Amino acid sequence: MLAQTALFHLHELRDTTVRVCRHITQDEDPVLHVIRAADGSWMFLCGRDHRQDHHEGQALPLKEMVKIDPSLNAISALAPHDYAERPAADEPWVQGDQLALEIPACIEQHGWFVALVSDENISAPTCFAYTIGMPVTQSHCELLMIGQPSETVAKALNTLGDRISNGARLEPNTNLVPISGLSLHAKPVHPTWYRDYLGYGLWYHGSEDFDILQIYWADAEGRFPWDPGCDPEVVRQQPDLSRPKQ
Repeated sequence: MLAQTALFHLHELRDTTVRVCRHITQDEDPVLHVIRAADGSWMFLCGRDHRQDHHEGQALPLKEMVKIDPSLNAISALAPHDYAERPAADEPWVQGDQLALEIPACIEQHGWFVALVSDENISAPTCFAYTIGMPVTQSHCELLMIGQPSETVAKALNTLGDRISNGARLEPNTNLVPISGLSLHAKPVHPTWYRDYLGYGLWYHGSEDFDILQIYWADAEGRFPWDPGCDPEVVRQQPDLSRPKQ
């Protein structure tokens, strides 16, 4: 019996546009490196060093890429955050985790990495996000924030990271200097929640032996989720991770 090969679904071939390296479209180089971004988008690269190449590539329908190179069907199930590569066009694809490459490099360069995660339990376009690397590079606990748009949580965590790198230390159960008009408060996360929220953080640290602060934001009247009269929607969007998971 022949082995079954995963194929792109018809709706993907019909509706999906991908980014393609100019060396593939112009020079007819083979596709040797494929990246699936966190949002599910695709990028097809030739395998050359593109660090000095600021060309963004060409947008093409996915069906055109599969028509050019049917072997791409073998990686149709590539998950967001993952990549696939091969040394030559006639070699098999090898898949890996793109974030596993990006996280250590970003921490080494910037001091921390901010992981953004869509939360199906929170109304779009909100998400939760957390830092990775703070205990290693800043001798400080990690930070987590839930329930704001991705741009807001990324800005908040990076701003707090900058303050920490300049010598500030965030104390548990204290109010913080506001960011982007948001009143903030820090509370420690109970370790029973780590596996639910900190997947890549656990991978990077290799254990649960690190501390993390949840950064809460207040409603329009400056009330936090535990304050009487706080907006119920603000309460709903920010689960209290300081309490043990039941």
